[in-house]
Amino acid sequence: VEAKARESNSVAGKAIRGGVAKLLADLELKQYADAFANAGYDDDRLREIAEVVDEDRDGEGACLIDTLIEETGLKGGSAVKLRRRLLEPAKGGSRGTDGGSTNGSGKSGGKGRGGGSNNSADATPKKQPGAKSKAAAKSKNK
Repeated sequence: VEAKARESNSVAGKAIRGGVAKLLADLELKQYADAFANAGYDDDRLREIAEVVDEDRDGEGACLIDTLIEETGLKGGSAVKLRRRLLEPAKGGSRGTDGGSTNGSGKSGGKGRGGGSNNSADATPKKQPGAKSKAAAKSKNK
């Protein structure tokens, strides 16, 4: 019971819930399923790695993730996505508040720019009035 509670509260534990197949599906990396199987990365091995990550994220945990990436042949963005998912620091609050999305995905898709608050802290900094005319005057004087 204690191990289950620890697993559900840990970042790595949440990342591996559902095993290798779900992790790869969530990260849109299903094409690497055979590579994981051929390298011996099954649900149990992934759970062992997650436990080490939870104990030593920056040391041995990161090293195990790098080894997993190398042995499964993940490249570029695929490797970055997996590393991020397994090594991301714990976040407070609910998922729906992380990226401005109400669907819990944390991805706003670039929507929602402008038309918002009248609060000057939210506004994009504006150039000082007359700044452009000074630059234009300088170029005319040359």
